Amino acid sequence: MSSITEAEQDKFLRFIEQSEELAQHENHLHQNPYDVSAWIRYMDSVDDLIDSDKQRDPSSKAATSSTLIGQDPDLATLLKLRDWIGRRAVSLLPRSYKLWKHHWEFVLQGNRRQTQERSQMKDSDVQIIFFSDQMVLLCFERCLWTLSAYPRVWLEYFAFIKDHPGCMSVTTGRRTMNRALESLPVIQHGKLWSSILEWIHAPDQQLLEQQSPSQGDDGEETTTTTESTMIAAAATVSPGHEHQWIIPLESRVRLLRRYCQFNPLYKSDFAEFLIRHKRWGEAAVQYQQLLNLTASAAANNNNLESSGSRDAYWQAFSDLCTQHPDEVEEAGVTWEPILRAVLRSERQKKESSSTTATTDGSTSSLLEGMLWTQLADSWIRRGSFEIARSVYEEGLQTVKTVRDFSVLYDAYLEFEEGLLEAATLALEEEQTGEDTEGKGDSAPGGRDDFDILLGETANSTVADMELALARAEHLTSRRALLLNAVVLRQNPCSVSDWLQRADLYLNLDLAGQATNALEEALLSTSKAAHRCVNGRPHQMVLKLAQIYEESLNDLGKAQSLFDRICRKFEYNFMKAEDMAECWAAWVELMLRHEEWDEALSLVRQSIAPGAGPKKLNLTKSVRLWDLLLDLEESLGTVQTTKDAYRRVMEIKAATVQHVLNCASFLTDRQYFEESFAAYEKGIELFAFPHVGAKVLWKWYLTAFTNRYQGTKVERTRELFQRCLDDCPAEDSAEFFLMNGEYEEAYGFAKRSMSVYQAMCRKLPMSEKLLAYKLFIAKTTLYLGAAATRDIFQEAIDVLKDQEAALICLDFARMETTLQELERARAIYTYGAQMADPRRLPEYWKGWNEFEIAHGNEETFREMLRVKRSVEAVFSTINYNASGLNEQLDTLTDEQAMQLIADQEGVEHQPSSSASSHLVQSNITGFVPSTSSVGVNNKRSAKAANLHEIEARVAQLRKVTTSQLPLQENEGSEGAEVAIGENDEEINIDDIDAEIEEAAASGYIPNEDDKATTKEHHINSDDDDDHKKSTTKSNVVQGVETKAIPPAVFGSLQ
Repeated sequence: MSSITEAEQDKFLRFIEQSEELAQHENHLHQNPYDVSAWIRYMDSVDDLIDSDKQRDPSSKAATSSTLIGQDPDLATLLKLRDWIGRRAVSLLPRSYKLWKHHWEFVLQGNRRQTQERSQMKDSDVQIIFFSDQMVLLCFERCLWTLSAYPRVWLEYFAFIKDHPGCMSVTTGRRTMNRALESLPVIQHGKLWSSILEWIHAPDQQLLEQQSPSQGDDGEETTTTTESTMIAAAATVSPGHEHQWIIPLESRVRLLRRYCQFNPLYKSDFAEFLIRHKRWGEAAVQYQQLLNLTASAAANNNNLESSGSRDAYWQAFSDLCTQHPDEVEEAGVTWEPILRAVLRSERQKKESSSTTATTDGSTSSLLEGMLWTQLADSWIRRGSFEIARSVYEEGLQTVKTVRDFSVLYDAYLEFEEGLLEAATLALEEEQTGEDTEGKGDSAPGGRDDFDILLGETANSTVADMELALARAEHLTSRRALLLNAVVLRQNPCSVSDWLQRADLYLNLDLAGQATNALEEALLSTSKAAHRCVNGRPHQMVLKLAQIYEESLNDLGKAQSLFDRICRKFEYNFMKAEDMAECWAAWVELMLRHEEWDEALSLVRQSIAPGAGPKKLNLTKSVRLWDLLLDLEESLGTVQTTKDAYRRVMEIKAATVQHVLNCASFLTDRQYFEESFAAYEKGIELFAFPHVGAKVLWKWYLTAFTNRYQGTKVERTRELFQRCLDDCPAEDSAEFFLMNGEYEEAYGFAKRSMSVYQAMCRKLPMSEKLLAYKLFIAKTTLYLGAAATRDIFQEAIDVLKDQEAALICLDFARMETTLQELERARAIYTYGAQMADPRRLPEYWKGWNEFEIAHGNEETFREMLRVKRSVEAVFSTINYNASGLNEQLDTLTDEQAMQLIADQEGVEHQPSSSASSHLVQSNITGFVPSTSSVGVNNKRSAKAANLHEIEARVAQLRKVTTSQLPLQENEGSEGAEVAIGENDEEINIDDIDAEIEEAAASGYIPNEDDKATTKEHHINSDDDDDHKKSTTKSNVVQGVETKAIPPAVFGSLQ
């Protein structure tokens, strides 16, 4: 809107006078002209009048249109009045932010209305009255004269400029933004730069030319730089404007460069912006500055990385320098020195710490091999192939990880293959050109200078191709060596890798290189021998000597090597074994070349005092003493050999094998007593419980008995006694057997029996069963079967339950052979308490066979009853299922008690508490097995002796008298069943059924009737004869009885 004239002011005053509300505001402001609130109420009242005037029109849109083009003077007067009042207010109070805000908002609203109407109407019908872009700019400029320190004013100003392209020139806009930055303090610049960056990143002229192709007259695509073309191609920022901001690239770059000074981390976005616009050199400069910034921040432990990590920066920087080396170099970025400095700092960081993070901008995730590859690629793009090849070689000799090596080697090989392919194609093209020229040559005879030059060029191409092929093959053949070098750079103290490197050189027929590698290995590991891994340091010395001897056929160098190692101590070994191996290898070298005297002299020097360094004591080296003793026996005299053996025993460096070899050497030369003295010395050095003591005593006793046999019995017995007194129980079995055999051969049977008895008492529990069986067998052989009864009884007392049951089985069989049937039956009955039918079925099988062969019906049924009772008792014991042949079902205590009650035909009262079932159980007499209570504890019972057992057997006869008649065999000491020719065989199932019926009918008396049943006889006809038979059978002489549990025979208490 143009400036208001005096006539228009008079018109406004008349209008104000006609309006009571506006007149009141004028009067109040006349009295208080500096009242900001009054001015704001005044302007709000005018705004209300404008809004009410619009609402009176049925079509607000039409009213607004007519107002703007001047068809309604009343509304136009109100709008001009509102602008005039706003100008008066801000001119009177120029530093009032509220008044200025009301005023520019009204002006901006009028400008937006103008823009909307202009977009809806045709250009011929639009007549702009007020609030154009220039008027808005003037409004903001007047505001900034006094409010330039308010960031909000500048932001509104920038927003208007950005949304209205063309309202001012780019230079003016840039200068306006510069004024804003100069007016505000730095701390508030961040509020402005967001709007400035939005204006900067508007589509520029170069992008518009690429994005707006148009068809020319000739049908080809052309790009135009006219404003109308760019407006048509660009995206619309604000409706109603015909074009976009077209900002030159240099202006945008300078503004962004200034913003990077305010926010250094924006350099990464700035660099991407430059890359999009193909300004590679300046982008590289920005990345370089950003890396320097992040490096200094990492050094100060400040986290300034917000837009990306240092890895990404390095990767982008290296890509730029690799792909555009010339532009980067023109920009002043020295790419190669920077990269080498990074690689050097990376290596230093890896050497000083296990982590690979660096403070100079490189991290562990950045591949060192990739950096070397990019450096070589930059030289390849420049055409400097030789420099690129040297970079590849340097990188292969520098990287320390297999990953980096793989990346670098693959790139190097691809480069060589590319050169080979290019040379091949060039040769093919030249050959094709020569064939074409040959066909068109009119003078076939002779060649001019040009042809000669062409021929030389062809030969040069062939040479280039052959050279490229040779280089590629050479690189391929060196891969294993290069990879081995990488591993050695990781750990220079890896012995196996140094040996592998020497083998690789030998496979390539490079013995000299192999020796150089091993010499380097010795030099690099000499001061760090304690850190050698994957092998021993002496292996490198031996390998080097082997190459000198076999590959180079140079004995002198091999001897010189051993002299430097063994005498001059050039290598700092940490263990005496390594030095001893070097001495031994030197001696063996002399032996292979038949230098016998020199070999013997060297081995004697090796074990002499002072042969090695002070910290390495070679005088007790077993390896050297083995070699010395072997050479003394082979090359020395008897006296020197004896002296050597004596010396090794005196310094206590001898081994068990040395003692045996010494004794064997002396025995072969008829020095028997000296050999026995050697054994004595060895036994003194290696006494029990040393593992070698058993071997020495065995050889000593064998040699002594073979030498003197029965001539020096007492001395031999003394040796055996010494050995057995010192020998541990677990190793004494063999010596007891040797002693027993010696006594059997040269002594007395009684003494041999005492030896076996001592063996049974000393051996551990796991070997006692076999010992007792051997003792019993020897006693039977020399003293007879009757003399073994005491041994059997002792074995039963000592052994565990299961083993004692087996001894009882053998005991009963022995008594059976002596026709002591009642004694054998009593032993079977006693052993039954320790024989679980599930674990020892052979015991019950043996008793079953015994009863079938020598028993009668009553004894057989009693055996079955005992077996069932034992099964019921053992059913409560849970064994390890892996020790049984099959899976067994385990009965609970209540089930076992119920099973016993059912078998006995009585009622079972279940216990009230499961925790007290053992106390309330009616079965007594059994205690836990020896595995839980001890070895020598056996089950106790209330039954006193075997006489009570026989009395119970007599009671059983009464029950079965009426069913199966008994016949007495007068010719035998025990009672047997007389079976006639017409009698049937005993049926076990029938017997079981009869026993159950008898138990159910109550014929079996209890313990209260013992006195009565003992006096009762089975048949009255043969009463006297039966008494004699019973008395004879019940009295067993010479057998010590034990208490038998009544539960075995089924009695309940």
